Amino acid sequence: MVKNIGAQVFVVGFVLSLLVWGCKSQRDSAGNEVRRDAPRSKVLSGVKITAVRIDKFPKYALDGEEWDAYAPFAVDPDIFLTVQYDHVQLYKSETLEEQKYGTAIELKSALPLQLKPFDKPLLIEVFDEDGVSSNDNMGYFLFNPMDYRDWKYVTLSATDRELSISFALEWEYR
Repeated sequence: MVKNIGAQVFVVGFVLSLLVWGCKSQRDSAGNEVRRDAPRSKVLSGVKITAVRIDKFPKYALDGEEWDAYAPFAVDPDIFLTVQYDHVQLYKSETLEEQKYGTAIELKSALPLQLKPFDKPLLIEVFDEDGVSSNDNMGYFLFNPMDYRDWKYVTLSATDRELSISFALEWEYR
């Protein structure tokens, strides 16, 4: 019987040491602490627009005229895009001059764009820049990034399908 008690003490001690060893933090081969706790769920902390493309734009202005009808030697629009929140401009792209109807346009300046706030509607407008008169609004979208949470690519199209823009999004978690 004495042998059985000794064996039982050994087994209990061994099991306890395994439990204590398993609960302590471990170190990897580089000596960094490796936690064995349950993983924490990640919290959404932001979203960035990493690419913008105007896929399609109207051939004519709302009045039926060509975009630069009164500009000498120019009839194609000079296109740029803005993003606003609460009447504050968050982004203005470069202006791409003399864009041919039916071609997609890649915008590259000032990207990636950190969207703040990312849980409220943002106003996205596309314009034809006019040097002499006010810029012509080609169309706009109200875009709430949270409506597209975790989407990598978003395409927004006007109901008349004359204006269409696409974004590449990068969602950030902590």
